[in-house]
Amino acid sequence: MNRVHIVTDSTADLPAEFIREYGITVVPLKVIFSGCEPLLDSVDINTEQFYRRLVENRELSVTSQPTPAEFASAYSRLSADGGSIISIHISSSMSGTCQSARMAKDMVPGADIEVIDSKLVSMGLGLVVLEAAAAARAGKSKEEILDIVNKSISKTQVFFIVDSFDNLVRGGRIGKAQAF
Repeated sequence: MNRVHIVTDSTADLPAEFIREYGITVVPLKVIFSGCEPLLDSVDINTEQFYRRLVENRELSVTSQPTPAEFASAYSRLSADGGSIISIHISSSMSGTCQSARMAKDMVPGADIEVIDSKLVSMGLGLVVLEAAAAARAGKSKEEILDIVNKSISKTQVFFIVDSFDNLVRGGRIGKAQAF
């Protein structure tokens, strides 16, 4: 039986120990502060450092999705053993990450890759990825894992509260009229 590899992006907010334990491949987004070089999310900067910079320095930050080439590199490496890949990502309504992953799929001919728009963010996405990784580790087939993922996505809702809409406006996630 071929192994099923699970890929996600850094917006899943998975703790490093879970990533290691379940063998999840994480392709990081980039965090860009005004006038600075891009930092790889969860590689060059962690969540605590990110929020400290936002609060202490009031720096404007934006994120940038991984490039198709970055996904293609991960897919090529993982597909070398002939296994399948299930790549689960942040909601396409929040980021172009899923589109980059789909473009990368076409850059790795012959690889068995499924790209899934989770329609979720943060640990909502992370919990779906963990379920997929646990099923893969248990030896479930690609089809069984896809069924688990799709059912999990349909049952998951994410709610969040912000102190202020300032950072969402400054980062371009919502417009000034929506913030008002």
